[in-house]
Amino acid sequence: MLIAAGGRDWRCPPSQSEQLYVAARKQGVPARLVVYEDEHHNIGEPERAIHRTEEVLAWYERFDPAVDTDADDPHDRREGGETDET
Repeated sequence: MLIAAGGRDWRCPPSQSEQLYVAARKQGVPARLVVYEDEHHNIGEPERAIHRTEEVLAWYERFDPAVDTDADDPHDRREGGETDET
């Protein structure tokens, strides 16, 4: 479980994110908590938004069995957004 939180988020206070993280870990669930200290509910700082996206991608690469990290295109996307329909 990847949890990203803004340190100044009043909708979902960081304390709730911390509680979720601790509860997940106690149950043996792989979890990571990333808190962006000066951010609110939405991450507005471009560098932090990029970092959050990189965290999400890294999490999927690690835990999504459908991702083939050895493939040239690990998500089997087609050029131009085309997909195979069977």
